[in-house]
Amino acid sequence: MGDSKAGKREMNLAKTGIRIRIVPFEESSPATAPLFINYAHVAFLAGSAYVDVGLVTLETVASAEQVAEFAVLNRLVMSKETLVLLRDQINEVLGPAETANAPTV
Repeated sequence: MGDSKAGKREMNLAKTGIRIRIVPFEESSPATAPLFINYAHVAFLAGSAYVDVGLVTLETVASAEQVAEFAVLNRLVMSKETLVLLRDQINEVLGPAETANAPTV
């Protein structure tokens, strides 16, 4: 996480002029410790985006079953505008080369 993009400490909140200070995970408490996920699913309903984050367990992947179970650990709900901001941040972190070569599921 020594990347300069990961070290960004402040950013502007879109269209408000408000500056947001980002608290790095190195300074977080156990209550805000990073949550590991290996799968995410996004749905859009009635003007809100729902982002389910969680795990597909190794046991499920290693089994002979044709359908893997996705254990949702948390559901994030946000406006379309916030989802667009999240997309832009993800694209910035990945960079143009990784975004262009991203696998499709």
